[in-house]
Amino acid sequence: MKTPSTNEKENTELYESIVERLGSTDLDSGLLKESSKLIAQAYGNGIKWDDVFPYGIKRPDGITARGRVSIDEFTKVKDLLSNRLLRRLDIFPIGIRWPDYLDVHAHFSKGRAPRIG
Repeated sequence: MKTPSTNEKENTELYESIVERLGSTDLDSGLLKESSKLIAQAYGNGIKWDDVFPYGIKRPDGITARGRVSIDEFTKVKDLLSNRLLRRLDIFPIGIRWPDYLDVHAHFSKGRAPRIG
């Protein structure tokens, strides 16, 4: 029997944590599960999420994730681009003159067309 790696365990724990935390909102369950899975996979690939929260007041229609990735691992962000629920991706370099890392803000929703800025 194969034992799960540490990354797989962390990904599963993060996925379950997001679903539990946001499950009490009015979010579409398909959106919640698919976005949570992608966010957990991105975490395993090097994006360290600081916060994940519902997007929208009263009736949330999306999920926003905010985190950071080392400038050396910038290519890890491209994995987010393949998801059909990604509606907006903002990337901010942090560090004067030579950035050390990038702030990543990803918004997932079933609505509106994608915007990458």
